[in-house]
Amino acid sequence: MDFSANNPAKPTMRPWLHQNWGHLAGIAMLVLASIGLIRIAFLNAFAADEIAFFVWGSSMLQDPEFQGIGSPLFRLNEAGYGSSYWTLYVNLIDWFETDAFWILRTLACIAFVSIPVSIAVVGNMAKPKFGYLLAALWLTMPIAWWCGKITGPETFALAMAVYGVLLLYSDSHLRESLSPRMAQVVAPLGWILIGGAVSLKLTMMPTAIFAFLLHFTFPMKEGKSLKTVSLKMFHVTGLMACGFLLMTPIVIFDSAAFVQRIVTLPSGEAWSWMIAKTSLNNHIWGWDGVFSGGLVQWSLCPLAFLILAGMLLIKQRRVFLILLISFLACWLMIASKGALLGWYWFGWIPMIVLSLLWVLKPDQPNRGLIATVASVILINLLFQTPDIVERYSMKSQQAISLTQRSSVQQALSEITNGKSYDLVLDYWEVSHVGGLEFPKSGASELVQMTPPETNFVSDRRSSKDSAPRRFDPGVVKANAFCRIHDMGTYGTEGKSVLVVVSKRLASKHAFADFDRFLTERVIPNSPDQTTYSRIVDLPETAIYEIHSGASVAGLVNHADSSR
Repeated sequence: MDFSANNPAKPTMRPWLHQNWGHLAGIAMLVLASIGLIRIAFLNAFAADEIAFFVWGSSMLQDPEFQGIGSPLFRLNEAGYGSSYWTLYVNLIDWFETDAFWILRTLACIAFVSIPVSIAVVGNMAKPKFGYLLAALWLTMPIAWWCGKITGPETFALAMAVYGVLLLYSDSHLRESLSPRMAQVVAPLGWILIGGAVSLKLTMMPTAIFAFLLHFTFPMKEGKSLKTVSLKMFHVTGLMACGFLLMTPIVIFDSAAFVQRIVTLPSGEAWSWMIAKTSLNNHIWGWDGVFSGGLVQWSLCPLAFLILAGMLLIKQRRVFLILLISFLACWLMIASKGALLGWYWFGWIPMIVLSLLWVLKPDQPNRGLIATVASVILINLLFQTPDIVERYSMKSQQAISLTQRSSVQQALSEITNGKSYDLVLDYWEVSHVGGLEFPKSGASELVQMTPPETNFVSDRRSSKDSAPRRFDPGVVKANAFCRIHDMGTYGTEGKSVLVVVSKRLASKHAFADFDRFLTERVIPNSPDQTTYSRIVDLPETAIYEIHSGASVAGLVNHADSSR
């Protein structure tokens, strides 16, 4: 029986799917992306800075100067980040102890998931289904899948910057879609969020430049007087200053110390052409397994950049010029810092996506714009997907390695029992459960990346009266990595050496093939009769003994693996 004949107003399934397939595909994309982002956020793997920041926050908690729920907000911290970040983290550690880390991971996950969702919502308000296209473009960029220090202030500053610019667009282009009360607050809130983002992380300054130029170039085209524009600029600057001060009120109470901290941030490589050039395109991995990369590795491939730039030059040169100015500001900022940290681009990359909202003409088909964005999505997806997968794989491998700590420790204890070494280099893993333990000897020099006592999973206080935890803020260090590199130049200098190597970490550096590194670089630069043995070979870890003729006594050589 056909009921549709008796109820002609009831839509059938096929026309409904035909009308809404774009929404279904867009929602499915956002759901799948959210699942992937949640997976990354809750991997049992950590960047060195994540562990160091927890340690740092715990140290602040024990510092008398930082006592009180709001005290960190009014204290100058040595990291150069907005004090509101440390206020949140220190109080979370005080209230929830080691669970504070996972609470911050949860908040960071919400921030990352909300970015493509908010882009899609505002874009769809501007033109149906266009928001999904912008969200898809964002998701083809590796910045959307960051596997670095997820709990760092960069995550929250990035989200605040995106929210701020979207609110400004809503105010200038979507006011008729907003309620009268909301229309009054979206623009001020947007400027406050942008100022707060810059306060949390100064590398968000390009976002402020982009938003400021957009806001004051388009209205001037409409013939507003210079006086009106000047007053508006003063008002906007004040709103951003309010956001900045809300996140870092120490600027009011000790401005001299704050400014001094900022001006001392550049390193010895500041204004280096090599740094400036390399920051655009590199595949550098850090000693702790965190990818640095350049602009290309975090955003669009060169071909996608060229296509998008060509479209902007044809359709909206003003937007192209504003993007170019904010890009140059970001590039100069990176050059002035003198550090190859790819996340310094995070203040500019989202503007590539958001700028397309100002190119859109809601009352027109926009076929050229849509075709261009679709082609850029496809090209960038093909170019960037292998790199995104590789970075996720590195993170997941760390989680696997950390589950093998007991196996590595057992093998290490058995093979080194009764032995002593002049030098022990532990380049195992960035570990939240504590590093490896080695036989103690007064003559040995132990260089570890993660000491055994660095354990913020089981380190809980039983009560408020328990002894305070003691932390070294620089607990996770690159020293072992540097000493291994030095051996490639200076050899062993006649010392007996025990080396523990994470295969995951080594795979991204000059000693990826550690046997070859020893054979071709370490042994030739060491005293005669220096040899080495691979005494442990586990799926994720290898352990080596290096010894000269004078240090053979007491060391067991395995003939099947000796070189």
